[in-house]
Amino acid sequence: MKTGTDSEIKNTAETKASQLDAAETKTPPFSNYQRILAFGTRIEHVGIFVAIACAAASGVAFPLMNIVFGNLTADFTEYFLPGNNVTEQQFKHQVSQATLYIVYLFIGKFFLSYVSLFCFRTTGLRISAALRLAYMQSLFSQPIRKLDQVSAGTVTSTITTASNTIQVSISDRLHLLFQSLSLMISAYAIAFRYSWALTLATSSALLFMLCVFGVTAPRLLKLEKQMGETDAKHATVAAEVISSIRTVFSLGAQVRLTQKHSKWVEEAHKQGLKQAPWFASQMAFMFFALYAVYALAFWFGLKLFREGHIGNVGTVIM
Repeated sequence: MKTGTDSEIKNTAETKASQLDAAETKTPPFSNYQRILAFGTRIEHVGIFVAIACAAASGVAFPLMNIVFGNLTADFTEYFLPGNNVTEQQFKHQVSQATLYIVYLFIGKFFLSYVSLFCFRTTGLRISAALRLAYMQSLFSQPIRKLDQVSAGTVTSTITTASNTIQVSISDRLHLLFQSLSLMISAYAIAFRYSWALTLATSSALLFMLCVFGVTAPRLLKLEKQMGETDAKHATVAAEVISSIRTVFSLGAQVRLTQKHSKWVEEAHKQGLKQAPWFASQMAFMFFALYAVYALAFWFGLKLFREGHIGNVGTVIM
């Protein structure tokens, strides 16, 4: 009878552990992001729409600048070739025109990026403030017995970490997301327009980086989550000690509580150090792919130029 009871307890514990593991690895649905944006008013929604449009438009500027650089490179190459029919006046006019195009692109990108970042950051601040207010209202609406079960450090850590993460995500990440998507789509459209073979050859770096981020990003996110939980624990200890500092000193428990706080701080430090090799590997492979694709583009582009598949060397720059 005792053996059966022990096995039931063991099975129940294993079931709960598996449920906890499944809950930890559960991916948040997309509706959570919609709920976050729902805290904004109509003004914030209009601001997000304007910011997305400006971010997408600013992303197109870089591929357009590559076209200007490519044409400028072709003009230089053609002018300095022996036996060309380009006069000095025509060459200077082409260089001046390309310079003006670059200046116009810079002004446009600066203005669009400024408007996009301003709208995103203003919206992020307002939405995160609304989330903080809603969190505090929900917290204070709980019964007293529920509030006693929640430590002060957990509340402050949750409201600070979560709201700051949401604010940074809206302010910077959304801008980079839509700008990068626009840049990639426009860059591929322009690249396929000039040379599909060179575009496919250089796209190998994109596949390589997807594999690298697919390996390193989940591990970094897991370590970041663990470090956040540890930070919440030592923040809880600090908040509880400060809130009852007289009692702590009257009982002589300051040394033991200091050691407890230091233990969690050291644990967070160790978890932060664990991120370093993964982050370093990610950056190393990223820059390796960047410089490798440059070398591949110049080598394969020159090969295509010699074989007559592309009209001029400016296509390699584009």
